[in-house]
Amino acid sequence: FLRWYTADRAVIGKWFGQYAKPDDLVAVGGAGAQVYYGKMAALDCYGLSDAYIAHETKAISNRPGHQKYATLEYQLKRKPTIITSNYYRIQNQPFVPSRGEAEEWRRRGFHYVSVEMPGLSSRYYSFLKRLDRAIGPLPVAADEPEHP
Repeated sequence: FLRWYTADRAVIGKWFGQYAKPDDLVAVGGAGAQVYYGKMAALDCYGLSDAYIAHETKAISNRPGHQKYATLEYQLKRKPTIITSNYYRIQNQPFVPSRGEAEEWRRRGFHYVSVEMPGLSSRYYSFLKRLDRAIGPLPVAADEPEHP
């Protein structure tokens, strides 16, 4: 499982690495292959490299290295360009959130985008991108909400 997981994160990181700007920040569930290959500043939501998460949040698990996790409020406070943490999808079609979920993320300044990534275990990687930022082929978002 870990080889498969790491291989996917390496593909994702290499894609981000092609397009990341020096001031981009990605909120990730764990800082591993995705952050290494992406060469982006990252908020490791497990707090292994973040003093606030390590010292100010309550434990939610007893699994080593996974006891604590950044709240969404804290992730948003850090103003990431991209949120992958626990809001990503890897599947064979682009992810389309419900109307309510899309509107809620838009109010927070984000929207789901999907990228076809050759070499990924499934065809598409979908994640949250800040509305006011472009990354690679993904432009700044239009003013109108996206609805299926």
